[in-house]
Amino acid sequence: MTQNIAANGGGVYQNEVPPSSTSRRGSNGVRNTIIAANLLTDNGINPDVSGTFTSNGYNLIGDNPYSTGFGITGDVVGTSDNPIDALLYVS
Repeated sequence: MTQNIAANGGGVYQNEVPPSSTSRRGSNGVRNTIIAANLLTDNGINPDVSGTFTSNGYNLIGDNPYSTGFGITGDVVGTSDNPIDALLYVS
């Protein structure tokens, strides 16, 4: 996912379920995926991913300052201060 734009998690947004909620959410596993070079609208957070995820390995996350779940075997994860350029260009 690249060059998407949204207020939160320009690439992928996982809406958190409050602990008091009776709603159930399935696991959001991510494997062999590139999520980078996404954008935010005004006052947004986490340009590439936002929320809690389960990494199944070998992901490239360009800018992941606050989301959780990434960083296991094969993951390459950037931060706001040091984002990863996935070298994805659209002509």
